[in-house]
Amino acid sequence: MQISELLTERPDYPVSDMENDFYDLLDRHNISFVRVENEPVKRMEEVPEIAEKLDAPISKQVLITDRKKQVIVMIAMMADKMFNTKRFAQYNDYPRMSFVSSDRLRELLQVEPGTASISTLINDPNHKVELVLDEDMLNNEYFATCTTVNTTHYKIKTSDLTDKLIPALGRKVKTVRL
Repeated sequence: MQISELLTERPDYPVSDMENDFYDLLDRHNISFVRVENEPVKRMEEVPEIAEKLDAPISKQVLITDRKKQVIVMIAMMADKMFNTKRFAQYNDYPRMSFVSSDRLRELLQVEPGTASISTLINDPNHKVELVLDEDMLNNEYFATCTTVNTTHYKIKTSDLTDKLIPALGRKVKTVRL
């Protein structure tokens, strides 16, 4: 996989409005970042190379919903962690849950499968999606994930994630043990 050198500024070429909005959000809240540009990530097995380049573990975000499609939860966890919807629901006081469909993902966050991340919550101003962090993520100095596309990954301090970015997205920090 081709991965750029470390970059500390937003792209100097045209990007989507959503990606511009995300970089604007980081700027407004004085959140420093380091990013890399990479080939499109098609499988989670490809992210260790990106993590090595960023010198930070990559997280993944999954979206789940209840049977009635009323409760929608984005769960952020380490990329190498397996996720079991049944066990999550059983131990975390959620109703029976299943993964959000591709169509629903597009409707909620205006992104394609494989690109949903905490960054894409910028497209959820009405807070339909609840954000939950796996406790293990908070033990790392840095949080890293894709921006709003899977061809750019960034890292920020985990403290900036919890103290600045999540509040800027209108969310509270909620954690669970997975």
